[in-house]
Amino acid sequence: YRNNQSGNSLILGNPYLEPETLVGGEIGWEWANGGTRFEVNLYRSTIEGLQSRVTVPGQPNTFLNMNLGTSRSQGVEAVADLRLTRRWLLNAGYTFADSVVTDDPSPALVGNWIAEVPRHAASLALRFRGDRGATGEIRARAVSRTFGDASNLAAEPAYRIVDLSFSQTVRPGLDVYTVIENALDESYYLALAVNSFRSGLPRTVTAGIRFDAFGWKAAR
Repeated sequence: YRNNQSGNSLILGNPYLEPETLVGGEIGWEWANGGTRFEVNLYRSTIEGLQSRVTVPGQPNTFLNMNLGTSRSQGVEAVADLRLTRRWLLNAGYTFADSVVTDDPSPALVGNWIAEVPRHAASLALRFRGDRGATGEIRARAVSRTFGDASNLAAEPAYRIVDLSFSQTVRPGLDVYTVIENALDESYYLALAVNSFRSGLPRTVTAGIRFDAFGWKAAR
């Protein structure tokens, strides 16, 4: 990890970490009619022994993964698909997450947001499907600010990202594809501590071939 002021940061291993224990549940509702679909899920969970990254006292750029006390996560997830035409589909998603530490040996951590869990996250995608196996998608993602550490001192600003993808079927069972992540090359960062961060993913282009042996065999 790179630090913009103090050189490299260091994350230490911890052989004394205990497994997290999660108890939770969710309830959902789904409605579909033709090319339109809505889905809403409510969830709540409690984690004992939550694992999180904390700063080593006296060493501001050195971190240690350790077990906290108890955390509670609750919120709602919503997804909608809307068929605009035979070839065009609009997809939208939103997640609200109220995730906080509810009990810990250190009273200063109680009530803090769980590290790296944004309160709001949303996406909007427009998808195209052609007649000859061509598909394309443009997806915009927005993530609200969050914190990179259990003490909630390292704030990660909100950011917005646009991704593009395209694939073409060459023959049944064989596709070529291209994915462009962060297509607009937006600059954002993920915090580790107040003066220590790592940059988010820059514009990244991936191309490849997807081979499905069963689909190829069925077409022969």
